[in-house]
Amino acid sequence: MAIRNHLEYVQPSRMVTGLEIQNRKRHPLPSFQPKSEQNLQQRGRGRNPKPSTTLPVSANRFSKRTLRQYLNTITVPLPLSKGVCHLEILPQDIINKISQYIPYENLIYLSWASKVLNKLVDPRLAPHETKLSFVLRAERDFYRHYSIRPSNLGCFMCYKILPASIFAIDQPLQAELSTSAVSRPVVVNLRRFCIRCGIQSGLHKPGDELLTRIDDRFWICDCLYVQGEKTLVCRSCGVMCYLRPRRTKPVSLLKSPIGY
Repeated sequence: MAIRNHLEYVQPSRMVTGLEIQNRKRHPLPSFQPKSEQNLQQRGRGRNPKPSTTLPVSANRFSKRTLRQYLNTITVPLPLSKGVCHLEILPQDIINKISQYIPYENLIYLSWASKVLNKLVDPRLAPHETKLSFVLRAERDFYRHYSIRPSNLGCFMCYKILPASIFAIDQPLQAELSTSAVSRPVVVNLRRFCIRCGIQSGLHKPGDELLTRIDDRFWICDCLYVQGEKTLVCRSCGVMCYLRPRRTKPVSLLKSPIGY
């Protein structure tokens, strides 16, 4: 059959070539492989290959901040290095739950391990019995606390050993604790606490006079700052000093000798 028109021959050939391109199998893109794994594969040639479920890039290359963001979404086990603590990668709520079962002394040493753990680990979450026993033992047995005069004392609100100049002599011994708005307040006996904890808990109020264990006088202004005896006016709130002048013993006048 003779070809009448040039388009009758060209147009079917284009349709056939388009179908052939669509039916071709597409090859996957080449995967990225770091040089460290290439070197390991070259060294391990001839050995039996072991099935690995690790990520293509080692997790140790990521920063700790990046690992915390994507820890909950990653389902493949991370190839973490052995012999290194990975507590810093855990979420904050899990670290807080773990801290509730660790003694107070161990949490203090753990928070000193690094700057990141110092921000994540809160020793105040330790059990109450461990905090109480550690403060009593440190106040009595640690040489740096009982060797100086006056010796350092323990605060049973922040559970720290502090100098004697931070503790007031006339601190309240009892306080009313209200458990609910309906029930009556319960009277609770108080242990020793520092001036800072007394201000934060409301036991030391504005206008109170504080006499420390080394005979220093302080007063609390309306903005809850502790001012010294020589400070007559608070710079932030402008309140005058509440302290009364100290009582002095009357000085006996010397009698002038007779004959003058």
